[in-house]
Amino acid sequence: MSYLGKLWYGIGIDNSELKSDAREATEVFSGISDTVEAEAARIDKAWSNVGKSIAGALTLASATKYVQQIYKVRSAFQDTESAMTVFLGSAEKASKFMNDLQDYAWYNMFEFSDLTEQSKKN
Repeated sequence: MSYLGKLWYGIGIDNSELKSDAREATEVFSGISDTVEAEAARIDKAWSNVGKSIAGALTLASATKYVQQIYKVRSAFQDTESAMTVFLGSAEKASKFMNDLQDYAWYNMFEFSDLTEQSKKN
């Protein structure tokens, strides 16, 4: 076989820049990924703090409402006891009546406030 008259050639490709660019792109994406993770953690923490703040505010509001309700009930009890003292003529009779009324409300399906309102009317 004769190789006369044939041309042989070879082409070499230098892909070192391509590899360098690929490494740089990988580093950029890695940096973006780290930034996204850090921001997501920051947002989670912020929302957690918001949730805790809301829970605290609701707890405070509930506690305030509870204290107000205790004050309201105690005030109504004292008003009724004062009215019964005048109506029955003595504090002892009024105190006994109020205790009896409480016991009755406790063992029956009536609310104490409903019974006191009715007793004022009768």
